[in-house]
Amino acid sequence: MKKLILFTLILVAFSTGVFAQANPFTPASGTLPNYIVGAAYTTNIAMSTIPSSITVNTADLAASVPALQQFIAFLPATLDITVTSVTFNVTGVLAGLSATCNPSGCTYTAGSSGSIDISGTTNDAVGTDTLRIKSLTSGSTILATPLGDIPVSFPGTVQGQTVPELPTLFDGGPYALHTTSSVQQLSASTFDVIQNIPNPFSGTTTIKFATPVAGNVEFSVYDMIGKKVHGETILAQPKSNSINFNSEKLASGSYFYSLSNGTKTITKKMIVAGK
Repeated sequence: MKKLILFTLILVAFSTGVFAQANPFTPASGTLPNYIVGAAYTTNIAMSTIPSSITVNTADLAASVPALQQFIAFLPATLDITVTSVTFNVTGVLAGLSATCNPSGCTYTAGSSGSIDISGTTNDAVGTDTLRIKSLTSGSTILATPLGDIPVSFPGTVQGQTVPELPTLFDGGPYALHTTSSVQQLSASTFDVIQNIPNPFSGTTTIKFATPVAGNVEFSVYDMIGKKVHGETILAQPKSNSINFNSEKLASGSYFYSLSNGTKTITKKMIVAGK
């Protein structure tokens, strides 16, 4: 009975998350870039190597679970936990964005490393997004007591008691990301063009421009050596106008596009992503 009580108390200590480690995830660029509504987004969160084992101080357990203090004399000073694997889950990702584990799959064995890649296009309202990486760890340890050694696996079952995976061992975040409306705002009082969204893009992108009066606007696209690959005349209306440009006939790469009202020409760069 004493053996069962001791084991149950230790399980309670494990489930409280007192083993939380230092954040193993670091943005590859040093900081995560903010989202821009309607624009293509991509970032990389690098993961340090998962250790093969971790050591937990018994005193930390006793401090977290007061009832355990009466059994402190029967426990070793530290507990060594062998790490088998860690499974990650990303929460707080805005609609339109996805989190992908790299290498593929989100379960990593001890000694491995990788990254979490966030990409996509979000049209969510402007605000602040909080991104978190949660972990569940599988492993094992031996509890050495005067009553004998007790092998414990996470997850598992010992003497009818359920042993869960170890949570919050290798969590990352929180990462607070601010969402902005767009890179530019159109000025309707003059001939103006803003950057196409999304960019880079595959398929269709939108180019917005403004003109104070109605009239013809020449829209042209050029490759990097100056060859014209697309051209059309657009009958623009006063104030805001949009062009939905399809890259179906273009190879992947960088291009320049220009809009001209006859007296003023505005040129910007766009990138066609892989098909």
